[in-house]
Amino acid sequence: MSIPENLPVGGALCAATPPHSADLRRNRISLPIHMYHVTKRLDKHVASTLNLTCFGKILVAAFVHQRNRHNCRLFAFVVMPDHIHWLFAIPEAGSLSERVKVTFNWSSVQINRACSRHGPLWQDGFYDHLLREDEPIAGLIDYIEANPVRKCLCEFPGDWEWSSAYPALQNGLDRDWLSFHRFK
Repeated sequence: MSIPENLPVGGALCAATPPHSADLRRNRISLPIHMYHVTKRLDKHVASTLNLTCFGKILVAAFVHQRNRHNCRLFAFVVMPDHIHWLFAIPEAGSLSERVKVTFNWSSVQINRACSRHGPLWQDGFYDHLLREDEPIAGLIDYIEANPVRKCLCEFPGDWEWSSAYPALQNGLDRDWLSFHRFK
C-alpha cells in the first residue's frame, strides 16, 4: 500500500507558536504497518527534577514492551533528559494515538512510582511524522541515535544507555523487517 503524495502528515514541527494538543491531532492519520517518528516532551517543570536513570530504563522497557507484546516494529529510539524520539511501525490492529497513549500513560505511572513523585510527567500531545515510502530511513535513525552526541551528553551514539544505538539493546530492534515488509 502506497501513501498518496498529497496526504497530510500529522505534527506541526515548524509552527510559529507552541502547539496545543488539539493542533497536533488535526491532520493525524493512522495507517497500519506504516512507520511513524514520534517525539514527546517532558513537562518543562519535570525535566529538571527527574533522574534520567530512573525514567530512562522505564521508557526503554515501554518501547520494548510495545514491540514484544503489541506487535509494534521497533526501529530506533532515544530517551533524552527532556524528550524522547521513537521510530516504530504500528501493528495491523490499533492506531498510532492508542499506542502512544498506552505507552506514555503506563510509563508515567511507573516513573512516578519509581521516582517517588506524583502528577503529570509529559506535555500534552506529541509530534508525529508518518514516513512516506520514498523517505530514507537510515538518516532518520542516525539523527535519532546521535541526539545525545549533539547535546554533548556522550561521545558516541553507542555510549548512550537509553538509546537503540546502545549495544545491549541492538537485539530488540526490527531493522531487518525494513528490507522485506515496508509498506506491503
